[in-house]
Parts: sequence; C-alpha cells; structure tokens
Amino acid sequence: MFFKFLILTFLFISYLNAYISGIYLMQNDEKEKENIVEIFKKEDKFYAFGFARSDGSINEDLDSKNPNKALQNRKIRGSVFLELECKNEKQCYGEIYSFNKAKFYPVKAELKDEILEVKIDLLFAPKIKFKKLSQKEALNFQDKRLNIKDIKTNMR
Repeated sequence: MFFKFLILTFLFISYLNAYISGIYLMQNDEKEKENIVEIFKKEDKFYAFGFARSDGSINEDLDSKNPNKALQNRKIRGSVFLELECKNEKQCYGEIYSFNKAKFYPVKAELKDEILEVKIDLLFAPKIKFKKLSQKEALNFQDKRLNIKDIKTNMR
C-alpha cells in the first residue's frame, strides 16, 4: 500500500515538474514591459530567464548593478533570475534576483492552472504572475528563443 502511494506521488510530482517547464508571459516590469520568459528544469531545480519582450523586442541591457563585479557585463537577456525547487505537488521554494535593485529575495511559488504565482517571501511583498503560453502563442517568439544548453544557471 505504501509502495503504491509512493509511486503515485512520484508520478504526480514528475507530471507537475514537467508541466512547470515552458514559455511564459511575465507581468509588467518596472519599465512597464511584459517579458517572455522560459522556465526549464535542470537536475532537481527549475530556472527562469527572459529572452524577449511581448512586443518582440529584445532587452540588450547589462546586469550592471550586480553585486558580483564579474557578472556586471553579462546581458540581462538569457541570465537566470529565478531558481525554484519543488518540495511537493503544490509548493516550490527558491530565490529571485532583481536586476533593477541588484538584490536576491526568497520566494514561494505555486502553479494554479496556467499561472505560476511567485510570492516574494517578505512582508507586504507582491506576487509576480507568469502566464504559461499555449504552443501556438509560444510560436510567435520561437525565433527569439535561446538554446537552453547555453544558459548558465548561476545567479551569483
């Protein structure tokens, strides 16, 4: 009985983990731009990076405020800014990096239908919503996508 429960739990978590991966529309940033973000799984964690804006433009800014001087010349496009580890089928925990504030914040995330809600784990902090794009919607950004194999997962 316990063995069946373990298998079902593993299958459900595997389904959830595969389901989180994809192309998302991230709500407006500080510059009132909506960003297109890819979330992918590597080993036991999920990582997110932006690669385009919803209008098709590309952010060519550098991560010039990064506290790590070695990373200040990297482009924001393609830089991982969210790292999540899912503990169960409902909750994921991790860290988000703000390029504008050059700060790291702990987060909790939950997938609700097609929306990934990421809550910064501070008092009165906002929720950041990521809407998963359908395959048809994601095709509009196919020519802007980056090769996941080239993405470095280090945020620090």
